[in-house]
Amino acid sequence: MQYPVRQGTNPSCCCGAAIVMVSLCVVGVMFFSMMQVSMSTFDMSVASTGEIPNIKAEFLGFVKKFHRFYATSEEKEIRFSIFADNYMKISNYNMEGHSDILGVNEFADLTDEEYFEYLKLEEDTSVCKDKHSSKGRTDLVDWVAQGKVARVKNQGGCGSCYAFSAVGAMETLHAKLKGNLIEFSEQELVDCSYEYGNEGCSGGWMDSCFNYVVDHGIASEDDYGYAGYEGACKADSYERVFSITGCRDVVENDNDSMLDALQDGSLGIAIDASSWKFRFYRKGIIDSD
Repeated sequence: MQYPVRQGTNPSCCCGAAIVMVSLCVVGVMFFSMMQVSMSTFDMSVASTGEIPNIKAEFLGFVKKFHRFYATSEEKEIRFSIFADNYMKISNYNMEGHSDILGVNEFADLTDEEYFEYLKLEEDTSVCKDKHSSKGRTDLVDWVAQGKVARVKNQGGCGSCYAFSAVGAMETLHAKLKGNLIEFSEQELVDCSYEYGNEGCSGGWMDSCFNYVVDHGIASEDDYGYAGYEGACKADSYERVFSITGCRDVVENDNDSMLDALQDGSLGIAIDASSWKFRFYRKGIIDSD
């Protein structure tokens, strides 16, 4: 977990907004961020009634919602079979009464192997070398309620979770320091931070993004909007609306250090998203392996 450092603040408590920007990523394998996908509104009443659903109708709804096109009837049948297996797995899980609820989303017609293709990256070599040590704080702060956390965003089919995690942390940091919430450009980090170790839509790391912003600043989302694919860097074409002076790592396996850092600032976090429960997560709190 890393958090950004803003110029002109006390180095021991300089991170700004106390909020966790979570990205669902496979650490050491690849990122597919926060999986900020648009969750389906398909009726999952089968979870409570136990009735056999009309899976064919659900599949047709899925195809329409997510604009699927299959080149041949054979491919469509294969995708339907995969969808049906995933649909029943989701339904059976929801009937078990967990505190989290799963739902059909844009990954429902993919095999596990295809889904894992979104989750691959080399081992992280963090450049946020300093560690944030615990001060034992216990205060509670809700930056969401204070309007200092941006909306949930959708990275689409680009493995850019690292950019969304870093941008989310910096947006909250800016909101706390300046009093207003501005959305920053994930697309700039996708397009422009290769020399810092990121790989566009093939994954990256939050600390690499932070170090890019140290050197170059970052544009707003309004100016440099998200495309969901790699493109030529256009950073020089847009105004720099925010910059930081560095980043720090939270001490590993130290909950107090994380909580303390949250009091001081905003964190960029990567979570192992290889579990099928993260893959189809819809709402609630995951309470099982």
